[in-house]
Amino acid sequence: MKQCLFCHQDMADDVNFCPMCGTPTDPLLQPKKVRWFHKTTSIVIGFFVVGPFVLPAVWSHPAYSKNTKIVVSIIIIVLTVFMTMAFIRAMKESGTLYDQIMKQTGGM
Repeated sequence: MKQCLFCHQDMADDVNFCPMCGTPTDPLLQPKKVRWFHKTTSIVIGFFVVGPFVLPAVWSHPAYSKNTKIVVSIIIIVLTVFMTMAFIRAMKESGTLYDQIMKQTGGM
């Protein structure tokens, strides 16, 4: 007889999963921990912090299929283009507003 690593329930030697809690008895069957940079929240936060430089984390993610990697990459690239265009437009508008304010105040 062997004992469950999680709930310490006694079980038969030929069982691969604990009948009580479902934990795998073989350490090789236990799911691997996901590294912090492969977590979805890290990828999303990374996109907002460093933009498209987060793509290597997407492409090295072990659980994402090739199609998922392609779709996520396209989304990141499209969002980056739109955010860049919005930034450029905002800078142009702020320059125009600055010029208008300087004309109204006499160019102090």
